[in-house]
Amino acid sequence: MSNLRRVIQLVLLALVACVAGCARAPMIVTQQMHDSTVEVEVGQAVDVELAENPSTGWLWKLQTPITGILDPKGVSFTSGQGAGRRVGVGGLRVFHYRSTAAGEARLVYALVPPGSGGKPSDQTFTVSVRVGR
Repeated sequence: MSNLRRVIQLVLLALVACVAGCARAPMIVTQQMHDSTVEVEVGQAVDVELAENPSTGWLWKLQTPITGILDPKGVSFTSGQGAGRRVGVGGLRVFHYRSTAAGEARLVYALVPPGSGGKPSDQTFTVSVRVGR
């Protein structure tokens, strides 16, 4: 009986590991994907990576309202490779989302200069996210 119990435990453990490992990886959207459409599934993470140097005061800002298709999960910044604690080094601003419903969301970001009162520059980034079931 104990051998059968061990076999069942191992099968269940393998099943749990498979389910955990079968989750879709985040869709990474880069600036090279400007003006494109990406496709994801409901529940999949979407990370939009935009090159930025916050020490200059120029920051990426979302210009379009978020619909119920994507749920914002935060924003992060990672300094460029080898930056250490050096001042003035750029990196990547990452906007994190989770897809919540089927449909399509268009994300438009603009690089906003300092002292502009939020008025965007001519430099923009646009991507459409199509969420399927």
